[in-house]
Amino acid sequence: MQESSPTSSSSEATRIEVNVSEFSRGEISIKLRRNNTLLVHALHLDQFATDNFFRKELVKTFPLPIGADVDKIHSVIRNTGILTIDIPMLRDHDALRRSHEALLQSMDNQPLRQTKSECNRSTSNADVIKSNHQTTRPPPPLTVPKRTGSLGGIEYRQYSQTSS
Repeated sequence: MQESSPTSSSSEATRIEVNVSEFSRGEISIKLRRNNTLLVHALHLDQFATDNFFRKELVKTFPLPIGADVDKIHSVIRNTGILTIDIPMLRDHDALRRSHEALLQSMDNQPLRQTKSECNRSTSNADVIKSNHQTTRPPPPLTVPKRTGSLGGIEYRQYSQTSS
């Protein structure tokens, strides 16, 4: 099977071509995922007997370019078995800003690595260790990530811990 790759990209559109000649049209699906990726999935199953079967699967993930107009993505399968996906770009600045805000919102909804209860538990364990060993050093400051206005940029602020 021939490899797939974006064949052309410009300021107006991106085109992705995938060879799906070994699959029928009903076996191919294209999904837009929440993390701004496009998933191409094709699955073919043949069962010859009760215990014998043949499985052929294709899974490709493509990141969407920043500013892609997800409402106007178009795909077509040609007679040659090539799936062509055209991804147009947003043209006005307000729509581009909304696209960036949607991306940042999806990033905000992803779970953090450490939950609040785990933070409280680790703080309480540190207090116990501190009281047992009579350490004179203050605890290290907490760093809290804060989203900035630029896409993908993270600014870190330091906060001092309060003792109770």
